[in-house]
Amino acid sequence: MRKEETIKHETILEVASRRFSHFGIDKTTVTEIAEDLGISKQSLFYYYHDKNSLIKAVVEKIINEFEVATTRLFQTAPSLEAALLGMIELKRSFFKQYQLMAVPGNKRDLNNLKPALTGLYNNARKTTCSLISEMIKKGIQTNELECADPEETSELIIEMFTAFEHCNAQQNKVPDEQQFDQLFDKQKQVLKLIVNGLKTKHETTNA
Repeated sequence: MRKEETIKHETILEVASRRFSHFGIDKTTVTEIAEDLGISKQSLFYYYHDKNSLIKAVVEKIINEFEVATTRLFQTAPSLEAALLGMIELKRSFFKQYQLMAVPGNKRDLNNLKPALTGLYNNARKTTCSLISEMIKKGIQTNELECADPEETSELIIEMFTAFEHCNAQQNKVPDEQQFDQLFDKQKQVLKLIVNGLKTKHETTNA
């Protein structure tokens, strides 16, 4: 891909993600995105042949941004607890920024996109599980944490996150800021219980 095309792709995704996050996917048209970019709809279709391919690319962009931020966080965090609490704050920030993208839209479009989006989410989940697992292994090596199965424990932590977010999504409406804060504050409370259960008796006593 030529440098000019790469820049154009990045610009399109930035503009599209901004409009999707402000107005929602279902209420945003390709024509509006093209107008924001100052190009024709036909020119936009040169880069993305339909709205679904653009939605997929935007979701992939957001997931990649979250993965980069999470990886950087885990690389510098002093402990598993600090890394996980930091990740919740990252999730809080991303959810608030892109909350309207989660509003249910055209069911036919969503069904067409489901296989591709499921693959993106599953890959992101694997990456996050791997990061958590590595932090658990480090904690065991430094005697901060009791011996536990790192892979199984990381899966349980991810399941906890998913369960909270799924319950929130079932409300089928856009949560207000207070509801978002309650969601992530509860995740923090449960997370602390899990991490305290993993800590060695020595660490728990000192805490």
